Amino acid sequence: MNRAQVVELLRRMQAGRSLREFAENIGVSAGYLSDIYCGNRAPGPSILAILGIEKTTTVEYERAKRRKP
Repeated sequence: MNRAQVVELLRRMQAGRSLREFAENIGVSAGYLSDIYCGNRAPGPSILAILGIEKTTTVEYERAKRRKP
């Protein structure tokens, strides 16, 4: 799930409540929630837990080509 999808879920959960009221209800600051909405901060573990999302990291690598001496 990408950031835009997380923001969309949060906005649906907010459902007409003020940003401050919603932030208080989910246990985060209004400034933090605003930063997430504006794209200034990534949603952290507390936000992802509220949404029931587990953060995963994928690492891709390419084997280095060996040069012949």
